[in-house]
Amino acid sequence: MKKRFLISIAALAAFASSAGAQGLGIYGGFNFFNQTVLIDDNRESGFSYRTHFHGGLDYELRLAPNLYFAPGMLYSSKGTQDERAEAGAIKYRVNYLEFPFNVVFKPDLGSRSKLILSAGPYVAYAMNGKVKDGWKNTLDIPGFENVIPDVDYIEVFTSKRDMKFGSHNEDDLRRVDRGLNFGLGVMNPRGFFVKGTAQIGFRDIGPKRDDHDFTVRNKGISLSLGYRF
Repeated sequence: MKKRFLISIAALAAFASSAGAQGLGIYGGFNFFNQTVLIDDNRESGFSYRTHFHGGLDYELRLAPNLYFAPGMLYSSKGTQDERAEAGAIKYRVNYLEFPFNVVFKPDLGSRSKLILSAGPYVAYAMNGKVKDGWKNTLDIPGFENVIPDVDYIEVFTSKRDMKFGSHNEDDLRRVDRGLNFGLGVMNPRGFFVKGTAQIGFRDIGPKRDDHDFTVRNKGISLSLGYRF
């Protein structure tokens, strides 16, 4: 699946280049994502943000002066860390093929630099994912507390498995996610830009559970560096 994504990116970039595209942008950076989890309409605490990465491209189509429509495609890793159990943590990572459809407003800032304001929906398809299970192993070593103060355990992950996608009780998550993007950034006269994006998932990606209602939604922020041709 990753190979197909890279081939798609290369084909789109080659097409845009051959067509003399001036709105093509390539970017990549870090994701800081978590999940909002509700069980029987009660919000669960104990889920923390994890750091992942993303990379892709978009193409700006001019609608009016300083106003553009920018469809894109990117590879984006998201997930969360479940720390509810005292015995350890469960780490989730989901790798998405994502399609944002943003409206972008780029007013002048002076010195030919531009402000970037963007907003729009996205649709994402989970290509694959991993689940890591672990526990906290107490260290019973005399004098250890004097070596590393306030630390009396190490975390050992014991298993790693592929994530199961679907809508049934035995599955981890649903494959398709939908939501909104909101972006803010700056582009210099040479075409280099930095941009922050907040993302809110609207679709419930939690599968059905036999014993309770289970709702999961993605949320997070991204920091990107890129270049627009």
